[in-house]
Amino acid sequence: MAQALVGTVQPTTYASYPSPDGEWRVDVVIYACTIVDPETQQENSLEQLILVSAADGSRSVLDTQMLNCGGLGAAGFEGLFWTPDGAHFYYTRARDGVPDGCGYWEKPLGRFNIIEGQAEYVGGGPFSPDGSRIATWIDHSLTLWDVSGDRIGSVPHPIEDAFPGPIAWSPNGLSVAYLLSEGYCPLGTTHLVRMDLGTLNPVVVLSSIAPSFAGIVWDGPNRVIVSDEQSTTWSYDFDSGKLGPSSE
Repeated sequence: MAQALVGTVQPTTYASYPSPDGEWRVDVVIYACTIVDPETQQENSLEQLILVSAADGSRSVLDTQMLNCGGLGAAGFEGLFWTPDGAHFYYTRARDGVPDGCGYWEKPLGRFNIIEGQAEYVGGGPFSPDGSRIATWIDHSLTLWDVSGDRIGSVPHPIEDAFPGPIAWSPNGLSVAYLLSEGYCPLGTTHLVRMDLGTLNPVVVLSSIAPSFAGIVWDGPNRVIVSDEQSTTWSYDFDSGKLGPSSE
């Protein structure tokens, strides 16, 4: 099916992303919606992430995505950034839309390592305050990445069968906190977990079902603000272990 689209549709370039040193360029190329199978009358489109050499113009496909036109969900390539040294190119496969259903979701990240010539799935999650690291979920493991380097570590969360939720970095970038939930809609029992990067040991510091917590922001050295399913905010102090209504 992909070959049929490539052979019959004139592609367009959605966007181009030159590397910092000018030696490379990544193009997002789109083959527009076309009926490939007359029996099903299903329209499909194809998107490709293509690496182009500035030296000789040679091209290589980094990633490919076949799409059902008019379908639901999140899809489409979009470049995000090159690392300053030009070694990694970050992108997402979810340019448009969101997944069906409810529950926590972050736009997934991938990256291509120019030196090794390999693409790698990074997962979805926030960058550290200084932008040097990313904390993401891969399956049920909290995974830490050096933006310009290797994966730092991957640690399973401590509550069996719980669903991963939003992640927050401490202001100094030395710890992360995250939420786990019993379900998605409703959340059921939720858990607040803290993990210091020095130990990579996740510790459950709070469990609650009334309220259930859906959002988290780490806004002070020892305090997080968590929001419940009704968007009411609560303050949790790591030193005292006390939860109370937020003053915000």
